[in-house]
Amino acid sequence: MVKSELFTINDIVDKDFSFEIPIYQRLYVWKDEQVKILLDDLYESFKSNKDIFYLGNVLVVENSNDKHFDLIDGQQRFTTLWMFSIVYKEAMESFIYKNGDFRLNFSIRDEVKNFFN
Repeated sequence: MVKSELFTINDIVDKDFSFEIPIYQRLYVWKDEQVKILLDDLYESFKSNKDIFYLGNVLVVENSNDKHFDLIDGQQRFTTLWMFSIVYKEAMESFIYKNGDFRLNFSIRDEVKNFFN
């Protein structure tokens, strides 16, 4: 059964969710062009002053424990947004970290984990 829900950044923090990008997901491949399009979309949404902005789907499946999810679709967008949050670390710290650890983990890809650290 597929269940669709809308979550905000505050929801993710308040509900203490964490995410894993499974090893079967492709590596991060977005280039400047895709990142710029996402930034432009976010900026246009900000200028329009809408309460809700549809950014696209992120499909997750609940992992072995509650509140931990494997990202199975939307990984490129989610990872890019994660990098944005790191740039704005001070304002986004509770979103980035859960109990002192990154809320987003990359399965057995040490080079990616090290890059974010």
